Amino acid sequence: MSLPVYVDVVFADLPSLDLDHVQSQLLPRLSLEDRRRYASIRRPLRQKQFLAGRLLALEGEWRGLGPASFGAQLPPALNISHSGQWAACAFASQGTVGCDLERIGPRAVEALAEVVCSPDEQALLTRSVGADRKQLFYRYWTVKEAMSKTCRQGLALDLRTIELSLEPGALFYPSGITPESALAGVSALLLPDLAAAVMLSAVQAREAQWRWWRHTARAGEWLPTPPLEATVLIGRERLARVALAT
Repeated sequence: MSLPVYVDVVFADLPSLDLDHVQSQLLPRLSLEDRRRYASIRRPLRQKQFLAGRLLALEGEWRGLGPASFGAQLPPALNISHSGQWAACAFASQGTVGCDLERIGPRAVEALAEVVCSPDEQALLTRSVGADRKQLFYRYWTVKEAMSKTCRQGLALDLRTIELSLEPGALFYPSGITPESALAGVSALLLPDLAAAVMLSAVQAREAQWRWWRHTARAGEWLPTPPLEATVLIGRERLARVALAT
């Protein structure tokens, strides 16, 4: 009998982590590579984001969710994201996980959609209006960023070749980017202005159980916090249907 697959995602606003207080205790626990990376960061907000991700990873390790000791590269079963005053960390009991977090802000959605969305997605965005359009775009964007992390493709992956359908919950992607693994994930709206996504590449990805947590101001406390909206996505491999201009 195969073991169940769990994916845990914890998110936190930076003030709740009290980073100024825990910094002196946290830094000695980091790897040499992480300490050097932290020392190279000049922007105060970026320093706090970095520490927030590492603190959430350590708290996950204390809960038996995964290793928090890592060097220049994150282990496959752990991934970190941050946006503004928010940070998130995802843990998987098997396979490779990727997560993305984006604060929904006053960005030029139409211009970004041209480099993020497929033609069909762009058409759907055009038919949407106001806040609905912005939320839909950010859900597209976070899923695709999470997938690029899961597949370890980075900037090499053309996000327009991935197509997302929130109804009925399918994610179409080019063949060959997740060899010998299934792909599944969740697109979520954690708060009215905070979108997130988590993707898992694993043999049993489609059977994964997804658990969401929010870090509270009490040290190390995680509360179960279901998203305001969430759609489970099942990956479906295919060749890209559209020849995209570069």
